[in-house]
Amino acid sequence: MRKKLRIVGAVLLGLVAVVLGVGLVLPGEWRVARSVTVDARPEIVFWFVSTLDGWNDWTAWVKKEDPSLTVTPAAGPATGVGMAYAWDSKASGAGTFTLTESVPPARVAYDLRFTDADILLHGSFVLAPAGAGTSVTWTEVGDIGHNPVARWMGVLFAGD
Repeated sequence: MRKKLRIVGAVLLGLVAVVLGVGLVLPGEWRVARSVTVDARPEIVFWFVSTLDGWNDWTAWVKKEDPSLTVTPAAGPATGVGMAYAWDSKASGAGTFTLTESVPPARVAYDLRFTDADILLHGSFVLAPAGAGTSVTWTEVGDIGHNPVARWMGVLFAGD
């Protein structure tokens, strides 16, 4: 019986070592990108991704029914570079969102910081005319650091 327990223990320890070892060589950054065509002109779409009112109309953070969610606009511009807000939620944690680049009507870039988890993400929306509509490409990049378990999570975040 002891011999079987040692074998099981050795196998489990080996599996943990393999998972952690592979985790150390996985990328330290995750990247995800998605594209969609929207039936609206780039100028209209740009408003939705460059203003707090626009974000509130479509973003999943506000759309999901979370009664504990509070969104507080930061002092500063209501649109363009520097537009920012903070959120706090029992379900989603706390963080800040700040526009870092605004090139009407073609591109918006932002930083998304989860303050309670010390995670910083960089994202962007690139808008291009597509017939009568707009092609919207959303990209988000995050630094995972050296934690091998977090690197496995990065693989899951970036996957389809």
